[in-house]
Amino acid sequence: MSDQWEGCEEVHWDCRIAQLEAELARRDEIIARLKEDAERLADGMIISPENEGDFCSYCGGMEHVDDCPITLHRALMKELEEK
Repeated sequence: MSDQWEGCEEVHWDCRIAQLEAELARRDEIIARLKEDAERLADGMIISPENEGDFCSYCGGMEHVDDCPITLHRALMKELEEK
């Protein structure tokens, strides 16, 4: 974009609307990908036969570690909610 149009969205409503629509489309795409990711990650959870809780096949235990894909997914979801 040339310098002539830089900051246009601060002055023109139609430019601001276009900017917001583009941001919403980007977020919708991210949300769709996160939902697919969540479904894939949920397949990695195994229900304990003793009904003691869920067992994470990624972490190898009942509690998720910091680098567990599920923990990372939850952090990304939280970041998206904050924006």
